Amino acid sequence: MRPTDTSPEAQRLLDEHHRRMTPLERWRAVDQAWQTARALAFAGLRLDHPHATEAELEDLWAERRLGRELFAKVVAQRDRVRR
Repeated sequence: MRPTDTSPEAQRLLDEHHRRMTPLERWRAVDQAWQTARALAFAGLRLDHPHATEAELEDLWAERRLGRELFAKVVAQRDRVRR
């Protein structure tokens, strides 16, 4: 499916490029996209919580990704392991 802001010719070129990529190149592209998205999420969290520690930001990020209920279970398990 072509994004509405991408011309058919540009999409064709992108598709060709992606088809020529090796599995390792694809993996690296996905990893880079993930790292960029995570960095942007943390930048937003830092704006919302300027005094938070890195550990607190990690927890905030995890809670947003997992949802409150699952995050609470993870934290409870983490706390049990740390004791």
